[in-house]
Amino acid sequence: MKNMLTVLFTASLFGCISKTSVDKYETIEVTRGSIEKVIVSSGTLEPVGSVEVGTQVSGTVEKVFVDFNDTVRAGQIIAEIDKVLLLSRLTETRASLVRAQALHAQGEAELGRSETLHEKKIISDQELMRYRTDYLTQKASLQAAEVAVEIAAANIKYATIRSPVKGTVIKRNIEAGQTVAASLSAPTLFIIAEDLKRMRIMAQVDETDIGKIRTNQEVRFSVQAYPDKSFTGSVSQIRLQPETIQNVVTYTVVISAANDEGILLPGMTANVEFVEERADDALLVPSSVFRFQAPEAAQKKLEEMRVKALAERGGGDGPPAGTQKGEAGRGGRQSMENAGRGGAGSRGRQGGGAFRRNVLWTLDGNNELTPVLVRTGITDGSLTSISGGEELYEGLKIVTGMVNTKQGQKQGRSLLPQQSGPPAGMRRM
Repeated sequence: MKNMLTVLFTASLFGCISKTSVDKYETIEVTRGSIEKVIVSSGTLEPVGSVEVGTQVSGTVEKVFVDFNDTVRAGQIIAEIDKVLLLSRLTETRASLVRAQALHAQGEAELGRSETLHEKKIISDQELMRYRTDYLTQKASLQAAEVAVEIAAANIKYATIRSPVKGTVIKRNIEAGQTVAASLSAPTLFIIAEDLKRMRIMAQVDETDIGKIRTNQEVRFSVQAYPDKSFTGSVSQIRLQPETIQNVVTYTVVISAANDEGILLPGMTANVEFVEERADDALLVPSSVFRFQAPEAAQKKLEEMRVKALAERGGGDGPPAGTQKGEAGRGGRQSMENAGRGGAGSRGRQGGGAFRRNVLWTLDGNNELTPVLVRTGITDGSLTSISGGEELYEGLKIVTGMVNTKQGQKQGRSLLPQQSGPPAGMRRM
């Protein structure tokens, strides 16, 4: 009987589990670097100055002297329209002018003769008026014939199409033998960019962000043709005319950019970043560290620290005058809750309205959580700039999470059958 009890006791000790719970913390170091807050948009590249070259006369295109990407100078002939009909029209108007000159001379002579007869009382005033009217009519016809000749001569001049500016041909809409009609509106034959070394981007900015855009603001952009290359520019104009697309109000922001290398082409889509804020040589932490929730014991430590700070600010051993302990405790808990939500704390007294009070957690020599009050600044979504006292420095390890690990001996396996009661044949003691 005694031996049986000894065996059972030994088996129970061998099968038990010895467990201990140990808290381990995940940390990350505070780094130093530059951070920016940007507004993202997109737009289309186009030359700063471009001219649409058309024609004022109709006819068949006889010759085209330039092609795409050709560089032209101001006044250079770039196309010609067939002049056969235009020359015929000029000959016709000149003939009409000769006829009008003859009729004008005749009317002038008859008027002079009628005035002499009128002085001698041979003809009446009514007859004199008729001769004078005929003369003025012939004079007007002469002037109209002269203008017709001038127009016909100008049309012949316009049949030779010249470049109005110095630049590069970026579009050509005609071919030799094509007929153009300028009766209703002047058709566009060429588009000439004055200077492809200067480009502009027409970016659409949402109404929620337009208040953060200002003239001469720094801009970065990229194009799909060169994904690894970044270009710079600046805001040159904010157009006040809004556009509503699917109930979204946007404004056009004009961005000027240099194109010294000539790799930016008209029509490219640019992904634009307006630099709203920038900080250099700033202490940086991942934005996710503010979501860490410290254990209750550490939260009490933070509350005691805050109550002590309020007491020192009030000049006494306890909370400031007029502040009850319950209020101080509630304020401490509220500060901790705000810090746990990552940026919802009260505004700090230093740094102006751009900073907000938050709490980060570090480990002391005893592996215990210690709160560090910081002020947050610029954030780009993944990183946040922070500032604080001497306890905050580059390389400081900040707690980001807690991992519970269980350590213990391996569980032994009993050689005896598992039974809920004593073994068969054994009486209860």
